[in-house]
Amino acid sequence: LKALVQDKNVRIDELRRQLELARADFDAKQQAAHDDQERRNKRLYQDNHAYIGQLKDALDKIQHLEAQGGGQAVVAAREMHQGLMDQLKQVHMDVQVKEIATLQKVNHSLVCDVEAFEKGHQRQTSQWKADLLAKDKKMALLRDAIIKLKEEFLKAQEQQAEDSVREKRKQTSQQHDRIDDLTDKNAHLTATITMLQEKVDGLTCEIQDVNQKYKRAMALVAKSKAALNSRDQSLKAAELRDQLDRCKAKLGT
Repeated sequence: LKALVQDKNVRIDELRRQLELARADFDAKQQAAHDDQERRNKRLYQDNHAYIGQLKDALDKIQHLEAQGGGQAVVAAREMHQGLMDQLKQVHMDVQVKEIATLQKVNHSLVCDVEAFEKGHQRQTSQWKADLLAKDKKMALLRDAIIKLKEEFLKAQEQQAEDSVREKRKQTSQQHDRIDDLTDKNAHLTATITMLQEKVDGLTCEIQDVNQKYKRAMALVAKSKAALNSRDQSLKAAELRDQLDRCKAKLGT
């Protein structure tokens, strides 16, 4: 876009430069025609002044001859004066005709130059407008392409954000499921440990009770060993051993 704008500005500057050159050339030609006309007018003035001087001289001679009474001389002088007047009129007419023809030629040349300049200017303007129109179309296409790219970029960003949120939700859900699973396992293990601890506590109490019974039994055995017969002592000892074996079996399970 910057390159297109810069190229447009360059074309505008070039067109302005050509227009200024054409105007300068037109002004120079006008000034040259004006200077040439000034020279012609000056030369015509000088010629007229010379003819007027000659006429004055002729008139002075005629008056001098009339004062002296010269008849033929006066007639000759008047004829000469009339001839000079006719020549002066002819010169004026020739000069005016040449001047008009020169002015017409200069004017025609200037008109042709102006028309050529106008045609060239119109062609350049038309070409410039066509180039600007083509560049405007390109700029419009570029703007549409940029807008489309921006829309696609925004859609891609939105899709990426949605995918990221969805992935985070999925990870969070998986983490929650894992935490719930671990919580359930932990609760189950805690319950199992509590149950085992209760069993251990119960068995410990039973063992302590059995030990106390065993100690009491042993004390009774020791006290009654001498008084009881061997058969009764053997039965009691066997009974106590059976109770001890049962306690050991419970501890083993």
